[in-house]
Amino acid sequence: MRRFLILLILLATGPAQAQGPSAALDIYSDPPGATVALNHQLLGHTPLRVAPLPPGDYQLRLAGGEDYRPYLATVRVQPGLVQRLDIRLEPSTGLLLRQGIEAARAHSDQEAMELLERAAQESPSQGEAWGWLGWVQMRQGLDEKAVASFRACARRFPDRPDAYLHLGVLHEQAGRRAQAVTAYKMALLRSERLRGALSGAPAATWADIARAGQPTSPEGQMRLGWMFEQKGRMDLALRWLRAAADQVFASAPSPAPSPAP
Repeated sequence: MRRFLILLILLATGPAQAQGPSAALDIYSDPPGATVALNHQLLGHTPLRVAPLPPGDYQLRLAGGEDYRPYLATVRVQPGLVQRLDIRLEPSTGLLLRQGIEAARAHSDQEAMELLERAAQESPSQGEAWGWLGWVQMRQGLDEKAVASFRACARRFPDRPDAYLHLGVLHEQAGRRAQAVTAYKMALLRSERLRGALSGAPAATWADIARAGQPTSPEGQMRLGWMFEQKGRMDLALRWLRAAADQVFASAPSPAPSPAP
């Protein structure tokens, strides 16, 4: 009865079929359990035999859930033949991101970078992948690639401090003091403690700097660093902004990007 119903469905909904002896399709997928639709009719889950089938062209669709991209193809059924289809479903970018994070945590860095690059660059792009990719690249000593990745992460998540904090470390290590100052300042202004701390602050004078002394609070250190930045003293600005970052962010960048909001 089931085969008879499948045949009636395909004859009623499919394109005109060529004449000839009926055939069959054996459909397998990796991973198994994918939903099979032929000419827009749901027939079951892989592995699945579809028979009998009149020869002709059919629209095949396999769906493996949110972790895999749908598979779409036109299948030509040959008269009297049993044809086997082995279909490997491509992972979604969400699955690539999770696999990349797992590989990064396991220190399988080459695998992690490959997975995370795909998650970041394929559609739909997973913005969180840029932060993880930058972290792995930094661990591998690929500092300039890490800079590009953290910049991409900051563009996707402009209100989060983590990418800016890593950029501060990378710029400081490369001797780019002005860029390091900007990055640390951006990170601090996005922290819970110092968000908006410089809003409405007046222009600094050397007298203001002298009165600031040697602050020990992150608020005072950030303000002093900002004043030295205004005066073009990037070496001192970097010293005080890094001191504030050391306190606010527990002395070092987090070992991995924080979760996306």
